[in-house]
Amino acid sequence: MVTVHSYKRWDINRDVYVTTRLKGTPNYITSIRGEIMLNTAEDVDPSCIDDQGRYDPEPLRRHASAGAPASTQRAPFSQGLFASNGHSRRYHRK
Repeated sequence: MVTVHSYKRWDINRDVYVTTRLKGTPNYITSIRGEIMLNTAEDVDPSCIDDQGRYDPEPLRRHASAGAPASTQRAPFSQGLFASNGHSRRYHRK
């Protein structure tokens, strides 16, 4: 058995964390600079993992876009990445 985890990674183009339905091995998650999401570990048969170290928990269901993000999560405002009115402080100074 191999342990896989759900993960998130930061998308710098959209300023959001991105997650997918896929799970990955710790080596795969590290290789894409992702972060393991707590309490998501699952032991699966090694034959269910692709060459990159990804596991699809829904392999029989066809998705419109297999690699598309399932959800996004904005960074906390306390990190200072976003100014009021949704504008980035990097580009809009008062």
